[in-house]
Amino acid sequence: LNSLTESNSFPTDIENVNEQFLPNNFHETRLRLVQPIFNTDIYYNRKAQQALSGMSESQKEAYRNSLIRDIRVAYFQYLQSLEAIEIYDQAGKLLNELLRTNQSLVANDKATPEVITQAEFQISQWTADHTSAIQQAQQARSYFNFLLNRPLTSPIEIDESLVAQPEASGLTAWQAEGRQNRYVLQQLDRAQQAAGAQGDMQRLQALPTVNAV
Repeated sequence: LNSLTESNSFPTDIENVNEQFLPNNFHETRLRLVQPIFNTDIYYNRKAQQALSGMSESQKEAYRNSLIRDIRVAYFQYLQSLEAIEIYDQAGKLLNELLRTNQSLVANDKATPEVITQAEFQISQWTADHTSAIQQAQQARSYFNFLLNRPLTSPIEIDESLVAQPEASGLTAWQAEGRQNRYVLQQLDRAQQAAGAQGDMQRLQALPTVNAV
């Protein structure tokens, strides 16, 4: 300043000063409230999320029904394998009786020896089929226990009521209920609802949004 004014009016021995401009423990809080008044994105996004949530529930129920179906099919396959073993057991008794009869006929010169060979061949073929049926029963039991998360060799209790033929009226009611409660169809319906809500949200993007702040 002295140089600009070509004078000595301004002192040059001023001491440095440290001044606090803000108070101690300064704190500032701001609160901003926003209330949407008209916003199509919020409305249709909520509808889409509700539909997607319902679709997840339907998907879970569809998987549950699929697992129940697999368990039932495995159970009936096991029952079927037991029936096959019983049929083979009865056939084995008949073949052994046939062999004994043929041996008696040949011993009494009532038949030629080839009937014995033929009976023995049928018994050997029956033995292979019977062994295969037992293996299939073991596999069916293992698969059923696997679906139930049990040890594979656990015994399976036979429920005779499940193999009874349903009445015609009951079968019709079950079919109607099955068509009504198909969770796969419900899942597709919820997916269509979600897609429709998202389409409406995109279609109404040109509308303004109104908020109270």
